[in-house]
Amino acid sequence: MELSQGYPFSLAMLKKCRTLYEQAGLVTSWAEPSEDAPFHSLLVRFDKVGGRESSVTMELCFLPHLEEAASEGVYLLQTFITITENIFSAAAAELLKIVAKINTQLPVGAYGFFEDTGVVYFKYNIIINESAGEEAIIKTINQQSGLILHQIYLFIDAILDVAEGIKPAAEAWQSAPLL
Repeated sequence: MELSQGYPFSLAMLKKCRTLYEQAGLVTSWAEPSEDAPFHSLLVRFDKVGGRESSVTMELCFLPHLEEAASEGVYLLQTFITITENIFSAAAAELLKIVAKINTQLPVGAYGFFEDTGVVYFKYNIIINESAGEEAIIKTINQQSGLILHQIYLFIDAILDVAEGIKPAAEAWQSAPLL
């Protein structure tokens, strides 16, 4: 497969995704590698998500330190979305309950919660095989991103209600749609 503009495969795929999302009218940005995150990340902003019309940023990155797999044309793409960084301190136990309940309904990915930082997130990893060809890979990434965004749309309000201490997990779960 010919790589776009001489970039490594992973960077070329992210650049092609960025072009696709920008053509769709979405706001994108780029995160360069750092000590904490040693990889390029494509950031795509989505507004008016859920009933509250929240904004979320989807981060797409190919995970590093998989050189042996990459030498075989196999890569691991991670999608990471921060749902909120501001949880009501007393809501942590309830938040874990609602996240566990929702995760049993999801066809892909999972919600999680970093108790030390208070970040509630959604994460999904997919294996990308270079031999599939650029067009098929971009289509797959875009389809998976759409499914992930749909799942965020369905459950973001219930998660935020619990994270902000507005509702306990059981009550928020009652108002959450099922897939």
